[in-house]
Amino acid sequence: MATRDVSSIPLDTFLNSPSPIAPEQPFFPSQSGSLQSPVSSLPLGVPSTSWIPLDELATTWADFGSETAASSLALTATGTAFLALSWEASALRHHTWAWQEYNQCRTRNATRWYGQAMEDLTEASRQWSRVVMWLEKLANDEQQCSPHTLERIRGLIGQAMAQQQRLWQVTQEVQQNLLAVGGGRDGRSPRQQSGASGTLPMQQAGEEV
Repeated sequence: MATRDVSSIPLDTFLNSPSPIAPEQPFFPSQSGSLQSPVSSLPLGVPSTSWIPLDELATTWADFGSETAASSLALTATGTAFLALSWEASALRHHTWAWQEYNQCRTRNATRWYGQAMEDLTEASRQWSRVVMWLEKLANDEQQCSPHTLERIRGLIGQAMAQQQRLWQVTQEVQQNLLAVGGGRDGRSPRQQSGASGTLPMQQAGEEV
């Protein structure tokens, strides 16, 4: 098993989870003022402590876009931010599918979805970099940038950079899970390979190729 830090949920949790969450309704831990919370406070089956609801971010960027609709640079930054959010939403769905497949001991499918989630997260981070670039261009445009708008832009640049940092943490967690699941190259989960008892029987017949 790969080494995990406190921000990752152990893969054994996925195997023992009594009620997986449907990918259409992912669970987010309740958090206030922090992107992470102690693992012990989370119910079984939570994919990760670094995923967050995207509603507030989407609202922030929608408001900014409507307030600065006369600026092509502002609209480009807004559209790029929504693109980043869409990639993260895709990553969460694929990540949820991965641990559900692992819960069913379908490690081949789990490996595929963890890999797809990592690709989605990489693209989301790339889009946030572009958001920062467009916002910096807007901040340097004196004709389009009032003092109030400049202050707002600085806050959004900080937010975009914070999202990149968080996505880096999420990517590390997903990579750890991918490496752990990848140990089952013969179709068995790493836990079964080590001779652990109490694991579910393999159900390879229904696996996707």
